[in-house]
Amino acid sequence: MVPHLARAVLDFLLTVLKVAPLVFLGFFAASMMMRLRVHERLGRLIGDRAARWGLTPEAASALAASLVSPSASYPMLAELHREGRLDDRDVILLVVATTLPTTIGELFIKGPFFAALAILGPRLGLEYVGALLLSALIQTVPALLLYGRRRDRSGGSNPDPVVSDPVRPRVREALAEALRRAGRRMAYVLPRMLGVGAAMVVLAELIRWHVHGGFGPVLATIVANLSHYTVGYATVAEFVRMGTLSEREAVATLLIAGCANVLMIFLRASLATYVSIFGGRLGVKVWSANLGSSLAARLLVAGALLLS
Repeated sequence: MVPHLARAVLDFLLTVLKVAPLVFLGFFAASMMMRLRVHERLGRLIGDRAARWGLTPEAASALAASLVSPSASYPMLAELHREGRLDDRDVILLVVATTLPTTIGELFIKGPFFAALAILGPRLGLEYVGALLLSALIQTVPALLLYGRRRDRSGGSNPDPVVSDPVRPRVREALAEALRRAGRRMAYVLPRMLGVGAAMVVLAELIRWHVHGGFGPVLATIVANLSHYTVGYATVAEFVRMGTLSEREAVATLLIAGCANVLMIFLRASLATYVSIFGGRLGVKVWSANLGSSLAARLLVAGALLLS
């Protein structure tokens, strides 16, 4: 048991090493955008049509960055919050709204889409990916609409006035200041990410240790999925081949099993990330809202499939 926990903590530390550069990049990009007034320029590019959907410059920046990784978009939102451009509720709504672009990025950049097609087959694989995107859409659209309504009531963003200084000197100054600021933020964030995250890894592994030994397709898929999503795909594919599950039941089973993965991810790493980037109070609020909406959306789609 102890070697297993030690290996899990080591895996987490390696994950932090991979994520830390993206967090630094997020802080750096946020500082650069604010110094160079990118939000103001982006706002002019968005136009009236996007504005009707509440897609303010802050929202556009967060959604675009989350296509690469939420580790890049969250520091942007944290910096906008520190600058007073976003309040607590704005941050919570925008974090939830990044679910769809984050899901798209995860599916197509990191490989689950192609693994689903290969293991589940083209038809079942596309059905499962479609269900995942639908559950993400259920989170993103309401959050964006609520955020847009709040910004309309408050008069929208208040960008700084345009200054006609030469761009080149401002870029050099902004670059140096952004690097310093990102370094200071990382010095604050990284120790907290490691401390909280390591404790959550141990807790999650203790929970996972007691899950084994169950029966039934759903529990079997949950256990398999906790090992790796490809193992979950293979388990469900075998249940379909044996006639134990229909295609709709297979997609619903994968969604339900994915809830266990989401819970484990949120316990092992996400809480540490949210608290370290947004601070204790706001970090827990964002973490709770994103976890709750993720689980609810997946279960809603799974329930609709089982009842249809």
